[in-house]
Amino acid sequence: MKPSRSSQGITKIVHHHITAAWKHKIVDASTYRQFHDTRGQWSLLDGDCMQLDWSLRRTFDESVLLLHLATEFCFYHTDTWRETYSVNKTAHRCRKMSNYMAYLLFVSPEMLMAGARRSLFRNAYLELKDFLKDEDPTLHGRELTQKIIQLLQDNCLLLFLARFQFQHCPHEQALGASSSRQSFSRSAWELAEALLRIPDRQKMWRVIQGVWVEMLCFSAGRCRGYLHAKSLGKGGEYLSYVWLLLSYMGMATSAEILQRTELQYEGDLGAANPTPVAANTAGENNV
Repeated sequence: MKPSRSSQGITKIVHHHITAAWKHKIVDASTYRQFHDTRGQWSLLDGDCMQLDWSLRRTFDESVLLLHLATEFCFYHTDTWRETYSVNKTAHRCRKMSNYMAYLLFVSPEMLMAGARRSLFRNAYLELKDFLKDEDPTLHGRELTQKIIQLLQDNCLLLFLARFQFQHCPHEQALGASSSRQSFSRSAWELAEALLRIPDRQKMWRVIQGVWVEMLCFSAGRCRGYLHAKSLGKGGEYLSYVWLLLSYMGMATSAEILQRTELQYEGDLGAANPTPVAANTAGENNV
């Protein structure tokens, strides 16, 4: 771990996200609660990408892992990796947030969210390791990611041909059952493919950035205060900056979120679909 030049820019983006929520999305108690429960849905809605909502309707730790892999695939499948930070700040900030959230999942899953599973990270690592068992062991970074993409493309094509060839096979039901249990890497590539179909590359990165910002806020709001205090003994975590910013700007703390009397009626936490709301100026005193 080392300081990142992106951290100040990411903090400004988080501040802008909260400010925009107070001005345009939070109009009553319901939309105030909805802010704390969305973890990317508003960004997908604003970007006309709600068809990708399936990636956010999984458990939070799975969504983090899927989006982390998809971000890497998008970064290296295009020419974005050739662009410097000054040329494409949005893409580089996306990768910084992606890497940081993946880091929390592996090193401090309890800070990411209560119940987050470090085993998901290990399982994904072993899956990719097995995927690359016959490849050149000296590959790393860009070459390694591009090789994974190539293997995933070939693998997905083989699965498609197998389903097409045996669609009238007596064992079709068994085949369908086995193929439906997709791996993290294949699901992440499907998500990346859908993102890459967005014609405007800058729009694609804005959507990814918006989702990561929402997920960062979602995680910070659910990390308990004593964990933030505990992390200070090890130098502190960037997540604590986001947590303090949320609190300073009038957002709910983890204790207030956990003490809610209302029950979530659609999916797990953060899975509720956002709805467009009218502009609001009542919360401007909080920004």
